[in-house]
Amino acid sequence: MGVRGYEHCSVLSNVLLVDFVPRVIIKSIAASYKSLDFDSKQVFLLTLARDLHVDAPTLLFRQLLSQLDGGMLFLVQLRADLRQVLGKISNSKDVVVLRALDQHLQSFLASWFSVGFLRLERVTYEQSPGALLEKIIRYEAVHPVGTIIELKRRLGRGRRCFAFFHPSVPDEPLVFVHVALVPRLADSMTYIKEATEQLADEHEANAAIFYSISSTQPGLQVWLLRIPPILMRLGAHYLFREKKRGKALCPVANFHLRNGAIFERLNWLGDMSPKGLKNSAGLMVNYKYELSQVEANNENYLLHNTIPIGEQPLSILVD
Repeated sequence: MGVRGYEHCSVLSNVLLVDFVPRVIIKSIAASYKSLDFDSKQVFLLTLARDLHVDAPTLLFRQLLSQLDGGMLFLVQLRADLRQVLGKISNSKDVVVLRALDQHLQSFLASWFSVGFLRLERVTYEQSPGALLEKIIRYEAVHPVGTIIELKRRLGRGRRCFAFFHPSVPDEPLVFVHVALVPRLADSMTYIKEATEQLADEHEANAAIFYSISSTQPGLQVWLLRIPPILMRLGAHYLFREKKRGKALCPVANFHLRNGAIFERLNWLGDMSPKGLKNSAGLMVNYKYELSQVEANNENYLLHNTIPIGEQPLSILVD
């Protein structure tokens, strides 16, 4: 067990000693790795993690990306395998070196999969390719899609589904985001289902609820999970704590707060328009005007620089 893994790791370590690796060798290494069983992949990854010097992992990743067709997907799958090995291995020394390799790969992927590189595309039952629709069924992990009827419902009136693509893998969706258009903020999936089925006119909807975000690539799941909390906390910090002469630095926030509004809610991927993505990474803010509190909020903000804040954004700041 693991002999082939050792052999190919030896080749890999040697070729990484030079600045340029011929395409044919990179292609051969990748093909050989894909043919390994799980145990041999574990040996391969352990040897790689132990033997490569500090700069070698990044060099390897760049070589694979530039010299291999589908190099990005190969790296994503490599990380998925690495995470799987980490979940099953018990030797503490092996865990340390594998985690170091994982951190190298995670950082490399994060630099390529920033929000600015992603392309958003709406998925529809009538116009999207069948292969893309099949992937919604296959990868939806939050609220599984069991039938074609359910898939049509997810893509029908009162619902939206968006896929994120990356230029390096233009035909492979990385993330699916499901949205429901409803009259008010939802507190359950039951409400979302009933409200969208009863919605006669989408223009009657007052809220867009993001009820599911699923990754199609296991090697990117940690990246996906990290982005929302990081951006949400940064967004909440900017709106609530960044000030100029005591007032909110954000001009839109300052406008609403001066008029007595409450910083009620911060929504992840709430504004996916080109302008929204450019200006706020897709974050959208809800400002709530509670008529009984407008005058007091206005006075406290103007005189004491106090920003009224809802429970949801406050919880983001204190987590």
